[in-house]
Amino acid sequence: MHTVIRFTTLSLSLALGAAVVGCGSSNFGSSNKKSSAVKAKTDAKATAKGNSDAGPKGEGNAGPESGTPAPGAAQTETASSLVDAQKEFDATAAAIPVDIVWVIDSSGSMAEEIKKTRENMIRFVNSLQTSRDVESHMLAADGDLRLDLDAAVTSKVKQIRQVVGSTDALALLAAGVCAENDSNSRDNRLCGHKFDLSSVRHIDGVRGKVGKVLRDASRKVFVVVTDDDTRGVTAPDFLKALEGKVKGGYSLFAFRGFSSTTNCKIAKAGLSYKTVSEATGGKEYDICKPDWTPHFDSLLASVVALSSDAFSLAGTGVVAVKSVTVGGVPLAADKYVVSGDTITVNQDVLKAAVGAKIVITYSKPK
Repeated sequence: MHTVIRFTTLSLSLALGAAVVGCGSSNFGSSNKKSSAVKAKTDAKATAKGNSDAGPKGEGNAGPESGTPAPGAAQTETASSLVDAQKEFDATAAAIPVDIVWVIDSSGSMAEEIKKTRENMIRFVNSLQTSRDVESHMLAADGDLRLDLDAAVTSKVKQIRQVVGSTDALALLAAGVCAENDSNSRDNRLCGHKFDLSSVRHIDGVRGKVGKVLRDASRKVFVVVTDDDTRGVTAPDFLKALEGKVKGGYSLFAFRGFSSTTNCKIAKAGLSYKTVSEATGGKEYDICKPDWTPHFDSLLASVVALSSDAFSLAGTGVVAVKSVTVGGVPLAADKYVVSGDTITVNQDVLKAAVGAKIVITYSKPK
């Protein structure tokens, strides 16, 4: 569940007043329907496993919603089942840079997903580059399944050329983020920890390459596109491997398989990505949806929020926001907008409150 509080232009004279300005999302081109051909690596066991995954909830939040209640759970919770909680943040006065790292499964069954990624990537990148301090990087292979982005986009998306096996995305991402000497397949070492890496390929070729391009002051967004689940390195392994390794933290967004359908055969439901996404405040998108436009709209809104002095309540179980104070001064309820679970503060407020604390009081289930 996601709650964004967006402060509009305010003049801070300790009374704090102004009008609320919402923010919209860009639209992306529609995509062709998923091929009905059975994917090369799908087998009966994997399909049965995929069908056990929960139904299509992958579209995420397409854009901001007005009001303080968080969507969904707020409709069913009663006052007696809720408890108040607070989260505190430091106010900053500058827009925050974001580094995006795409990890794209380059296995033979990914042709349709890569096509949809390519169709939406161009507008996604161009929308961000016009007004945001965003750097995009891509861990993906050359060859028959390359994205073939046009020159205008490839100048903005820096490729780290690496084959990504269908079950290797988390392991390769971790090895890429951590220092080069922290990982080695020969002794089953990943980010300084011992894991079973016998089923993971190409770790030694990517060691340290992602970490070298990440900026210290940026917020990190990792985006995985795959029709399979992980093997060897599990979700808990990945979370453990990157614990304390990413300055400023990170969020993982996953374009993954939820379950096979008549016209969409996945290799396996990506439940590991679901676990990591939920643990890091990211979102999941169902690759079997014929149109990925809402997926990219949602991802764009999330990145914009992260780069716009956003403060996240992800993982807190927030049902509704009860109050917000900046430097100890309460803000009136009509001076912010709720959408998702990210709190976005206007630059004018932050400039007048550098070094102050932003405290958000919210209700959550007991």
